[in-house]
Amino acid sequence: MNRQAPLVTIGVPVYNGEAMLGDMLSSLEAQTYERFKVVICDNASTDKTPEIAQAFCARDPRFTYHRNPENIGAAPNFNRVWDIDHSTPYYKWAAHDDIYAPTYLERCVAVLEREPEVVLAHSLTVLVDDTRQGHAASQMLLADTALDSFTDEAGRPAWTIGPPHPAEADDPVRRLDDLLNRMGGHFEIFAVMRTSALEQTQLHASYYGSDRSLLAQMVMLGPFRHVPERLYVNRFHQTVSRGLSRAELRKFTDTRRPSRWRIARMYWDILQAPRLAGVDRSTAIRCAGVTSRNFFTNYSRRAWLKLRRTLGQYREQNTRSGGTARAGDENAL
Repeated sequence: MNRQAPLVTIGVPVYNGEAMLGDMLSSLEAQTYERFKVVICDNASTDKTPEIAQAFCARDPRFTYHRNPENIGAAPNFNRVWDIDHSTPYYKWAAHDDIYAPTYLERCVAVLEREPEVVLAHSLTVLVDDTRQGHAASQMLLADTALDSFTDEAGRPAWTIGPPHPAEADDPVRRLDDLLNRMGGHFEIFAVMRTSALEQTQLHASYYGSDRSLLAQMVMLGPFRHVPERLYVNRFHQTVSRGLSRAELRKFTDTRRPSRWRIARMYWDILQAPRLAGVDRSTAIRCAGVTSRNFFTNYSRRAWLKLRRTLGQYREQNTRSGGTARAGDENAL
């Protein structure tokens, strides 16, 4: 084993990950690029996560284990594992339920070493449906993002998520436009990132989807690069967070101070990304235009339809009650 100083820190935030954590850690242990260390931050799991993590630590000195005294939520735990150690030139987060091909780190680090202007390197993403029941296809908007579909070696439905080279332009406005309008799933949050760039961001905010605003901050600092190989596997399973209700998502994201205004917070943070990066005024104005168009394209019609449904329910309720609701009647609110 290579005993040279590590160049990559891999932060693993995990809560009750016993079903898949071992597979993910094994895929890291098998990397052909050996100059990395793994920091596992257990968010007060109640299953066998500690035993699984500690077994890796016992046999491989590159792995260390830390445990929070209580569950602080996913976003704070992502930031917590970063705070524990980000002392290497490169950093990546790794979800407990993903899988990496043996050459993933080797290929991504080579890009960052070769191109100092690049802030993030990732491979093509393979999405597999571990449920085998079509849930991934129904929830991931695959019609807009899938480059192909196939059956993997385990007999599961799988898709290659595209486009293959988003956010690689020299112009930060074009990169932001790619991030908001072309990038599928924002799996680049699990890329190998340049630590010096990540230090200039606000990290993860306490609302579901803050990975999108964090990537917006990164994309303003430099181009992304994508290795044209399928080296990263994202597993869609029964307990994936995308299946939670809104209330459950808030608690999942932050157990103490979750934001109730997720969309507003996300777009506000995206609008702040040019300022944090210190870009010139003209570029910042163009970025604001890209962000505003994306918001109105994606959410203005949705908000209007929701308002119409609410008004329709109010009128129907009024009709059933025999007229105008009385002042002070909570059903009129």
